[in-house]
This record gives sequence, C-alpha cells and structure tokens, in this order.
Amino acid sequence: MNSRFFTMLIIALILAIGAALLAKRWVESHTGETPVNAEQNTILVKVAATDIPYATPIEKTQIKSIPWPRNNVPAQAITEEEFNKDPNILVGKVTQSDFYTDQIFLKPQIKDRGVGSTLSSLIQEGMRAISVRVDDVAGVAGFILPGNKADIIATRSQGEGGTYTLLKNIKILAIDQTASTGQDKPAVVRALTLEVTPKQAEALVNAMKTGSLQFTLRNPIDTDTYVEPIAEAQSPVTPVQTQPHRVMRKKAPVSVKILPWGSQNFMQCESGGAC
Repeated sequence: MNSRFFTMLIIALILAIGAALLAKRWVESHTGETPVNAEQNTILVKVAATDIPYATPIEKTQIKSIPWPRNNVPAQAITEEEFNKDPNILVGKVTQSDFYTDQIFLKPQIKDRGVGSTLSSLIQEGMRAISVRVDDVAGVAGFILPGNKADIIATRSQGEGGTYTLLKNIKILAIDQTASTGQDKPAVVRALTLEVTPKQAEALVNAMKTGSLQFTLRNPIDTDTYVEPIAEAQSPVTPVQTQPHRVMRKKAPVSVKILPWGSQNFMQCESGGAC
C-alpha cells in the first residue's frame, strides 16, 4: 500500500512539473519575452553624487556610478569603462549648467577648465567676455540672471541722438562676480558680464562712450535669429541741392557787307567795327 502511494505521488509530481514547463513555454511563445539577467542588461554610468553648481570644477568626490539600462544609455554619457581609462574625462572639468544628485553627466554639459579663471572656461570658442556697468533700471530690476539672454538697446546722447537695438540675443555670463545659475531671486547688480563676438565688443564699447544702454530680457524659448549689430545710429542726411552749372558760350562774330560811298566794291566787316 505504501509503495503504491509513493509511486502515484512521484508520478503526480512529474506530471505537475511537466505541466508547469509546458505552461511556461506557452507563455513565452505568446509574449515573445525571455527572462534576462538584470545585471547583464545594464551598464554603469557616471552621475553627480551631490548637487554641483553651474561653472564649478568637478571633484572626484562629486562623482558616483549607477546602473543604467544598456539599450537606453544616452550617446554622450560617460560610462564606468571610459572613466576608468581616463578619470580626467570628468574630474576637473567645469559644469556648463547646474547638476543635481543622481543626474547623469553628459559630455556637452562639461568643459575643459583650461588656464585662467572659471569664467574663462565658460566662454565659447571665438567669443569674448565684456562687463558693462548697469543700475537697477538698466538691469531689468535685477531679474537678469546668469544664463539669461537679452537684447541691448543704445541711446545716443551726442549729436542728433536716437535710440536703436545695438545687439540681440546676447548671453549673460555673470552678474557682478557671480556666475551661478542657481539664483532665482532678483538682485540689484552693478555689472553684467556678456558673451559677445569681437565686433560686438567694439560696437558695445563705442555705444557706452557715446550714450547709455538699456537691456530687455528675452524669453528662453525665443528662437529669433541672430542679427549683426549696428555700430551706431545713423542720423538722417539731407542731400545737398546743387544748382545746375551754366556754361557761357562765346557768340560767333556777326559779319556784314558795307558798300562805301563812291566805291563799287563791298567791304566785309565784323560786329565791333573791325573791317
């Protein structure tokens, strides 16, 4: 009796296992999903271990690794393998925006520090930084912050005067001596540092010498195309009215024939009495 019971129990277990395997294969064939190893389906990428402000050199203690889905890694991400080959790919670089804890590092968002101040590392290639003295009115009541874009309007105080848009879509690199974009409250500043081309810098200096400047804050999604700066306002020029030039022409001499008294021959005489 006991042997028969155990035999039936073993047969039941074998049938149950076989049924479970068949059910699993049926589910996999209908869903097209195959279980994978989670560790094999991820890759380690570098992220911020702490909050890192804008324009700050990145230190090694501010970097950590987290697993990221292998098929969803951004093209510009820095992987653990790349970092191990060259830590300088991230350490010492300057952030081009604010980074928050666990935010992934992307190569376009960091830049070589180079030589000089941190601000010099924020200037794009071919551009220049120039500071302009402002007051609370010219600085849009302190609402202009690093990273904002603004238009610059110039007013001439010499000659015939005039107001015109000097520069458009100019990036604000810093306010006073602050280059961080973490500030979100208005503050009265005394100077704005702008990112401009060399020609724009010349036009800006010329405008500051001949008049005053005013800033207009732009919407960050404004896609207005860049316009070349106007060096200075063009005052209207009244064309000079010239009088037609009169050419005095010498009149041709008039000749007449005279018959003297008592003579039968005519004499040829010109006007003025010469015969």
